[in-house]
Amino acid sequence: MKVNYQERIDVTADALKQLLSQQRTLTNRSKIQALYWLKTGYSQSLTDVAERLGVHRITVHRWLNC
Repeated sequence: MKVNYQERIDVTADALKQLLSQQRTLTNRSKIQALYWLKTGYSQSLTDVAERLGVHRITVHRWLNC
């Protein structure tokens, strides 16, 4: 079941792209990548993001709730 991500992402896409290039660990890069995809509309749901990153949807949900 795919559910659209309803929360508002206050950071701009350009700022996320810059943050993405500064990340040194794979986990941090994946977290920022998830936000970037949701912000730009490349992915519409947490399930889609999880599939693209190769992680469980609960993991993506946990990342975004921290």
